[in-house]
Amino acid sequence: MYLKEYKLISGVFCFFVGTVLAVMSDISVFLLFLLFFAALSVFYCFYKNRKLLIYCVLLVLLFLFGFVRVEVGEYLKIQNHINEGNQKISGIVSSETIKGDSFSRFKVSLKNEYNGTNILFFAETPSFCRFGENVNADGNISLVTDFITDSGRVVPYKNYLKSQKIDYLFYAKEYECNQNTEITVKNKVKKFLFGVKERFLSSTERFVPEPEESLLAGILLGQKFGTEKDLLESFRIAGLLHIVVLSGYNITLVAEATRRILFFLPKILRLILSIVFVILFVFVSGAEPPAVRAGIMGSLVIVSNILGRQTLALNLLFVTSMFMVLANPLIILYNISFQLSMLATAGLIILSPKLENKFNFITNKFQIRGIIAATLSTQIFLLPYLIYKIGEVSFVGILANILVLPLIPLGMLLGFITGLFGLVFDPLAQLTAIPTYFILKTINSISVFLSSLPFASISLPALPTYLYFIFTAVILFFVYLLYKK
Repeated sequence: MYLKEYKLISGVFCFFVGTVLAVMSDISVFLLFLLFFAALSVFYCFYKNRKLLIYCVLLVLLFLFGFVRVEVGEYLKIQNHINEGNQKISGIVSSETIKGDSFSRFKVSLKNEYNGTNILFFAETPSFCRFGENVNADGNISLVTDFITDSGRVVPYKNYLKSQKIDYLFYAKEYECNQNTEITVKNKVKKFLFGVKERFLSSTERFVPEPEESLLAGILLGQKFGTEKDLLESFRIAGLLHIVVLSGYNITLVAEATRRILFFLPKILRLILSIVFVILFVFVSGAEPPAVRAGIMGSLVIVSNILGRQTLALNLLFVTSMFMVLANPLIILYNISFQLSMLATAGLIILSPKLENKFNFITNKFQIRGIIAATLSTQIFLLPYLIYKIGEVSFVGILANILVLPLIPLGMLLGFITGLFGLVFDPLAQLTAIPTYFILKTINSISVFLSSLPFASISLPALPTYLYFIFTAVILFFVYLLYKK
């Protein structure tokens, strides 16, 4: 790989750096432009290479563009100030309802004098509010704040919710929801998609028993584990929490597995069928932004592997990511789903082909070698990030991921098919539910067994950010050595 092939990537990287700097600092835009012109003048005096000068100018302009985009958008400012404490509010439910053990939560867009402000609404479970309905409530409202975990890790909850345009938390004492007759066409489409997701989950619940159904909902749609707290804890100890809680890269894995399962078809037919599958997957998940982003990146992996154009795929990945960050700059720092999707996709594009060539000792029947290479490549690229974010070092994690990750794409694929069949023809759903159950049961059993071993994991305190970058640099150096050989 030559540097000249990645000029576009370096430009997008400069845009990302400018965006991150704007989000994290209070540097004046005027000062940045002043430094830019000063540096340009010095560079022009000492270097006469016009092409290099133009290239450097474009890089700096992209950096400034990322910075100015955040400043102009005022993403970190609160739209309307509301007095904290007891308040009566009215608004429209603008997200699906996430049901927990004690509380259900959903996003509400306020009306009247607070029009344009979004809150995260907490109601005692069960809540029967649906997307697009009017909600009137009396309760306690407060600004979102960060919190610190038991390991001393600061969770940037404020900016995480800000990336979803949420400024306040609201805990309802009394509330009522009723039909909204003035729903927009856009919201009608979203309401329909959420309805599809609900019917799909109801379908899987009929054919796959607990706790396997909770696992399926987690890896397919990012749903919470519900009341299966012990099982969730076993996944955390075994180093598998990312597959059930942070599902941003799961679509990418399934997209790659689908492409390999269809290896006997012509390239163009594989491409079309794989992308159609990804579109269906995004559609059933409610077409929420995380699923759409992961679906786009999964499609990029399919295109790159079928066409064999790694450089093109990396350029497309970075350009696509740039447009996503352009639409919402806060996701680059505070949206875990976006970060996981980008890292996993980069791992599949860069590392997976090399690992597959090195794994000649593994049979390639049923594309087993390729699936193992794909799952390991994503795990290697995600490992520093997961340690930095979660702070759990699992001594059984490598073994757990080697055993479990190859099963995830097949479990997701069969579970997805079971849910679809359950919507149209029960006998077919009953047929596919049998292998689906046994695959999910195997995953659960591996997690429970490995997590029960003595000294299976240790919890780390919050690590300095520079250690994350060092760890990442070591992995990139390892990738470099693979390509050098």
